[in-house]
This record gives sequence, C-alpha cells and structure tokens, in this order.
Amino acid sequence: MSTAGQIIERAFKRILVGAADASPEPDEYADALSDLNSMMISLEADGIRLGYTEVDNVSDVVTVPKGAELGIIANLALAIAPDYNAAISPALGEQARSGMATMRKLGRVRITTSYPGTLPRGSGNEDLNAWDDHYFSPMISALLSLAGNTLTTNIVTADVPVRINAFWVPAFAEGMRGEVYGRITCEQRFETTVTVAVALSATISAGSGAYTFRVMHNGVSVATTAATLSATPADVVISHSLMLYPQDYLEIWVEADAHATDLVVVDGQFEVC
Repeated sequence: MSTAGQIIERAFKRILVGAADASPEPDEYADALSDLNSMMISLEADGIRLGYTEVDNVSDVVTVPKGAELGIIANLALAIAPDYNAAISPALGEQARSGMATMRKLGRVRITTSYPGTLPRGSGNEDLNAWDDHYFSPMISALLSLAGNTLTTNIVTADVPVRINAFWVPAFAEGMRGEVYGRITCEQRFETTVTVAVALSATISAGSGAYTFRVMHNGVSVATTAATLSATPADVVISHSLMLYPQDYLEIWVEADAHATDLVVVDGQFEVC
C-alpha cells in the first residue's frame, strides 16, 4: 500500500505542478492531506466504503484496496487543480471517471432485502402446501472471505487489540452490509439473534507468541479465543451468538499477549447468520 505522500506526489504530477523530480512544499502537502481526507470522507458518505483511515502525515499508509489507488490519485488531482490554475487534460478526466467506477465496484456491496416476519407474502407468493408459512422469514446473513492475504497487522503495544489488517471479499449479504475492511453491519429495522462464525489462518515471521482474537460488537469485545502463532500458519476459530439491533456492527480484532510481534492473517471466513 502507498503512503499519503506518495499518493499526493502522483496527483501533483498528473496536473504537472512543479518539476517532474520535485516534491511539493510542506504547505502544499498539508493542503493536499486535507483535500484527500475530505474527498475520502465524502466517498464514504456516498456509500463507497473502502476502509480508508484519515491521515495527518505524509508517512501514513492509505488503507484502501490497491485497485482503488489510481482512482484516488486522479480524483485528488482534479480536486487540487483549481488551486494551481492547472489545466485538466482529457486523459486525466478519463482516469478520474474510470477510477471512480472502480472505487464504486470495490466499495459497494449489493444487499438482498430481508423482510420482517410480520409481513405477509401475499397471494401468489406461497407454495401450494397446506403447511406453508404465510409470512416472510426474517433471516439475515453475511459472509466475508479472505484468501492469500499478505498485509501485516501491526502490533504497536502488547495487550492492546487492533483490527485485523486485510481487504475482505464480501461474498454475500442479506439484510446486512459487508465492508472490504472487515466490518459487517446490520441493515434491518428490527432486532434479531445471530451467530458469528469466524475461521482464520494466521502466522508470524519467526519464533512463536500468544495472541487473543476477539469478536467486537460496536467496538466492544464479546467473544475471544486464544492462539499461539508461529511461522507455520495456525487455525483460529470463534463462534458466538448475540442480539443485533439496527446499525449494530461486528469486526474481528487481535492483540498480542505480553509482546508486540506483528502477524499476518492469511486466510479466513467471517460469517454472520
């Protein structure tokens, strides 16, 4: 993944501000950081959720899928161009348009509507069976999957949990929303009991260490499991049932017990049903 400074420098080159080998001035970096944050927050408000974390330094990593970077660079170039009276080439306009389309694909998940159990199916929507249920089943479910992840989950402080660093693939979502950065949100208008099933494979580069993996409900730990990780991938499994209310969300976090060794969650499935 690229840093904020690298993204900004490439955006400046798109509008030919400064020499090809020159870096922006400190005040230009500061303005561009603010524009980058504003642009990404606006995208999230529009439903394009890429797992972006606000940056305040050029060395901060831009936490988005790799496929979204070109779109961010081109659209950031469009955002800063007026400040420098820079001309926008047709090629840059096309890069921004196609890049935005890619970000929409990466950041939006189609949600299948799930109806409340009090809603009648209506005439013609029932099986010809005397025992058929005349009302919709209020089932909800979602699945995020992970395969071959190489992103490192950085552990800065022992015994302090952090969200797993990975870009998940939303396999499906019915009455829920799955985010590429590993969050599942309840989109229903009613409360429901669900089961969270997590199966991961994780590793560290060398040695061994104890870790605690957590299911986080609205940022609060509700279920844990302990695992000892080494250079050989180890399996991690968590299963937990709980009540979800509208807009409640679930995530998987991890902490290193009494040490600060980074890890990689290589493969996994995160299911709510």
